[in-house]
Amino acid sequence: MALSDLKYVTDGAWGTGVDRVLSANEIDTNTFTLASAIQYLIDHPVAGKSMVDVTVVGRQMTIIMSDASTIGPIELPVAVLNPTGEWAPSTAYYAMDVVTVTGDGTYLVIRDHTSDTTFDPEASDTGGPLYYLLGGSSGSGGGFTNFSFTDTAVTLDESSKNTYREYRGSDPTVVTITGAAGFSEGDEVIFFQAGDGPISITQGTHTSIRCPNGYKPATQIPGQSFKLRYVETGDDALWDLLPIGLSAREYVLDVSGDGLVLESHNDGDFYNSTSDTEFPVVLPADFADSGKITVRQGGAGVVSITGDIGATLSYKTSKSPATAELGDVIICKYRGGGVWMLYGDLAPAP
Repeated sequence: MALSDLKYVTDGAWGTGVDRVLSANEIDTNTFTLASAIQYLIDHPVAGKSMVDVTVVGRQMTIIMSDASTIGPIELPVAVLNPTGEWAPSTAYYAMDVVTVTGDGTYLVIRDHTSDTTFDPEASDTGGPLYYLLGGSSGSGGGFTNFSFTDTAVTLDESSKNTYREYRGSDPTVVTITGAAGFSEGDEVIFFQAGDGPISITQGTHTSIRCPNGYKPATQIPGQSFKLRYVETGDDALWDLLPIGLSAREYVLDVSGDGLVLESHNDGDFYNSTSDTEFPVVLPADFADSGKITVRQGGAGVVSITGDIGATLSYKTSKSPATAELGDVIICKYRGGGVWMLYGDLAPAP
């Protein structure tokens, strides 16, 4: 019996009543119908929407829900530093200004204020300290030396330690981190993107980098910066990467050509294929646990995804590991053991 077959005594919003007292059988039938409907809802609950992923492209964050709907994009704040040169007395400074004190160090201004007649690294107001030491040692006479450069490939060596380096180039630059030669524990290097070209970090031989979760060792826009601190010496050198205004882990890279064979250092990248022909992407078997790669069809050619030797792709049987049309986005999530989960705008299975 359907709910529409329930019997009512009077007329109303439910329809026309029978205009008499219901019999015991009619009452029981009504009750059984309602109870059956309730039990069906209990046995077949409707799953609510849940969050399955978060993507960040540049400064835009998008939340992806389990029903493929999205929330966003939401604008994310980015800390942008403002180098102002040598500290000066009786000068208006603002939060995120960076000042250099010769023989002392490089400082980040934490709070808006007008400087005193002499520099005091411990200066504060009612809201707290005014300065934060970025590099150098207060009172040690060993502050950071400022450099600017435009080279698109840089290798850190002994001359790099305890320096503040502004990259003013318009093309991307790659900084290679080297081993222990010439560095001591606690040595630091600060990189600042002053031009349009982003700065990215790559590991040399016998070198490893610790980067905070949620960040990629690269800048993206002018004003972003990061600090490298030498942590350990020995057979393998260890550097800590400390974000000051570092870009979020995921950002867009436009790609085209014959395709991509990805490696573990590509974790977090977002690739936008502008190719007019099929663009193949090969996922590796060895990758960071819970790592992620995002690909988008930004041209006429579809993006197809395969796994390298030892890699397995997991996706719905009704789908195929490829985009179908312009604007489609596929998210590839590494689950360990060589297994990749694919979801998003997957094309229908042939």
